[in-house]
Amino acid sequence: MKTIKDSQIDNFVDSIRIAFLAQAENKEQAKEINRRFDEIAHNAKALNAFMNEHNIPKGVLHKILADLNKRLQ
Repeated sequence: MKTIKDSQIDNFVDSIRIAFLAQAENKEQAKEINRRFDEIAHNAKALNAFMNEHNIPKGVLHKILADLNKRLQ
């Protein structure tokens, strides 16, 4: 089974982020969009680390980063 690389996740999330940022009405909205997509990227990387790479420490790290990002609203 081919594993997904973190850079592939970043590229995918960034391509969607760009579409949403194009519709942001102000800087605050753009900042919130960026924050949420950072959280999505970390959650996707955590899931990838747990399921595909069987790398628990890496998955936990990305899950913590996603949770911290959520709390920094």
